[in-house]
Amino acid sequence: SSSSAASDVYKRQVLNGTAAQGMAGRASSRLSDIGWPEATATNADSTDVAQSVVAYSEDADKASALGIAQLLGLEADAVVQTTAYPGARITVVLGADYVDTEST
Repeated sequence: SSSSAASDVYKRQVLNGTAAQGMAGRASSRLSDIGWPEATATNADSTDVAQSVVAYSEDADKASALGIAQLLGLEADAVVQTTAYPGARITVVLGADYVDTEST
């Protein structure tokens, strides 16, 4: 077994599904400010996502996904189990319902 993947064990990504500039980066900062490992922040494929999603693929990550949703002010029903995002264990897709916070 290779240990080179160890750094990817808790890979997270935050995708901005809206037209608001820099929102994914700010959401990622909200998480890292309270101790979550840094997430990759980038834009989603579309900018017209209506409802934010916190996606996880493994059952073991459900609690973390729920925690992230809570920290970002999202409802528990935003958390979904899916294999749609194979590049990360937890993927946040920010939609129009996400309340953006400017960095303080």
